[in-house]
Amino acid sequence: MPQQEALLRALDSQTYMRVGGSNQVSVDCRIVAASRKPARDAVAQGLLREDLWLRLDAASLALPPLRERDDDAVLIAEALVDELNREINASGLATVNKRIGPNLVRECLTYDWPGNVRELHERVRRAYNASGEIVDSLRADETNGSTGRRLNGGSVQVTVGTPLSDVEDLLIRATLDAVGGTRHRAATLLGISPKTLYNKLQRMKMA
Repeated sequence: MPQQEALLRALDSQTYMRVGGSNQVSVDCRIVAASRKPARDAVAQGLLREDLWLRLDAASLALPPLRERDDDAVLIAEALVDELNREINASGLATVNKRIGPNLVRECLTYDWPGNVRELHERVRRAYNASGEIVDSLRADETNGSTGRRLNGGSVQVTVGTPLSDVEDLLIRATLDAVGGTRHRAATLLGISPKTLYNKLQRMKMA
């Protein structure tokens, strides 16, 4: 609370005093703040000063969890693998050009990411270190497939002789269930465009 009071005073006066200093310093700046819990809840619990929150809330942005951000998990995973490649190549210890595989893309899209981007970074980094040229599973470092939180996988059993149209419908329904009904993610997993998926759902009377 004393730090919040000092910040509020600096925002109001547009001045601050350096640690160990004796003179006020004028400042013209923009403050960007982030919170892991809703600010309103923090105010209600007495963890955040309401007058400071009102100051900071001049413009606010709610960032949805990773599981609700379509294929952002895949894009972040690709960027992290590229970054790890650059780090190793820059060190001169080896020359690598690892890439993510289709199974890892599927896992990124179907996992619910309770730890958001921080968990994604940790999982991809561990998988990268345990993989060869293709990083194809977020569980590449796990010797036991039952270790850790399960990914939201799924399977469809089809009897030989089932009409292809029925098989397609089963697969589309199962994929939508696996991604919580998010059509964009389902289309990515199925390897078709969102428009094509929408047309198929219209045919299935699910659009």
